[in-house]
Amino acid sequence: MVGWFRDGDLRVAHQAIAPDHPLRGPQVNSKGLLASWSNVRKMTRSTRQSRTGQWGEDYVRAIVETGWGCIMQTIEGSRDRGIDATVFDMRNGHRTRFRFDLQIRTSEHYSRRPDGFAVTVSDEHRQMWSGSNLPVFLVCVDAGEGGETKAFWRMILSSDAQGGTIFVPRRNVFGPSSRGQVLTELRRTMVPLLRNLPPVAGRILGCPLHVGLRQAAKTWYRESLIPCKVESPDFGPVRFTWHGWRHITRRRRSRAKIFTSLLLLPSAASILRDARLPAGYRPLPTRQRGRFHYDRTLLFFERKVTFTNRSPALVRVTVKEFDKLPVNWRDRPPDAPERHREYTFYSIEEV
Repeated sequence: MVGWFRDGDLRVAHQAIAPDHPLRGPQVNSKGLLASWSNVRKMTRSTRQSRTGQWGEDYVRAIVETGWGCIMQTIEGSRDRGIDATVFDMRNGHRTRFRFDLQIRTSEHYSRRPDGFAVTVSDEHRQMWSGSNLPVFLVCVDAGEGGETKAFWRMILSSDAQGGTIFVPRRNVFGPSSRGQVLTELRRTMVPLLRNLPPVAGRILGCPLHVGLRQAAKTWYRESLIPCKVESPDFGPVRFTWHGWRHITRRRRSRAKIFTSLLLLPSAASILRDARLPAGYRPLPTRQRGRFHYDRTLLFFERKVTFTNRSPALVRVTVKEFDKLPVNWRDRPPDAPERHREYTFYSIEEV
């Protein structure tokens, strides 16, 4: 209500301010109150740059909290030193061991290129990012020429501290289904820890002499893997379906690769139960049918596996992440019944 008083009414407005409030000075006079009111106007001033920046943060928050189901804690005002927010990863309402920082840029702070965005950064920010104890991701929010808002991301590496600009590629879409891709990139910061993980104890498929390998593997897949769900520590249950069987036995694969994959099938569940972070990912084309988006991503998990009857091997298990979400996902709660996310077994092979 202070903004509606005339200058002659400033003494009345002053009485509505608490005695210990910084806007109320030691002297009760019109001159002092006018100076205090100028501070209020500075605090409530909204510039085009600040409005655009807040719009970008709100868009990213919707992705992280509504799309991923995680927590995003923003850093406000003068405390912002090149970090706009911290993301705490969540799964099924519980925090995981992963968190990372975000630097959010809008159209005011980058230049568009056909294949991405060139973001100019200051020396102070580069030094702070290189010395941070948390991984930092740079996110560019772009309204686009067609009016469709999209965001793109890149993890800031130590080598990025050498240049004046950082390039963010368009292929890295920061959307409601990109959590697995971002967690995969976090693996770069944890390579020394992952190298020290103990190997997984696996086993080779036993094949009776009177039955062919393909038939024995199919019977074992149907009776031992189809009925079960393997709980991955950071992604949730992984189901085995006939789609995975058809993929590893497709005709385009060589006989040697099919033979190796069938023998390694009993080790798939053990690798997924101890899977930490994906070693890589490959996004598949997004499909839209009616009022739903269908996002699919292949996640690659690699672990060293020991066997009793052969030498150890580095084995890769591929999991397909399937995310069905409504077109208006920003207006729907994270646990809306029409939203569905699942992980299914896709293939297994020796690297």
